[in-house]
Amino acid sequence: LDNGMRAAGWSYINLDDCWVDLERTAAGELTWDRSRFPSGIPALIDWLHSRSFLFGLYTAAGNLTCSTGGRVSPTGAKGAPGSGGHYAQDAATFASWGVDYIKLDWCRMPDAELLQMQVIPPAHSTPHMPNPGSTGRR
Repeated sequence: LDNGMRAAGWSYINLDDCWVDLERTAAGELTWDRSRFPSGIPALIDWLHSRSFLFGLYTAAGNLTCSTGGRVSPTGAKGAPGSGGHYAQDAATFASWGVDYIKLDWCRMPDAELLQMQVIPPAHSTPHMPNPGSTGRR
């Protein structure tokens, strides 16, 4: 990243949708698409951190992300797994990888669920994702 981004004041590199594998692991964890990230997301984060960048990662509040990124889901789903129903587990996974920022997208959320989530509580948490401090990351 010797293109001047750091010198120009950029500090975050954020990875948006389509990084995640199309299925969770047997333990229910999100994992990366190994064909797109053969060394893994943690290795990418370590590499960026060693160059003084912070890393942000996308997930969706619903059960599915916005897209499969052109991949065919084995279940026929129109998106990859989102964090719906796995908020604490995914936050712990992201923290263990060293993620510094999470983009929580609201794509594919059922309308009834959206209506119940009008207020975002204080302390930098959403109704779904726990406060980052609860995972040991700040």
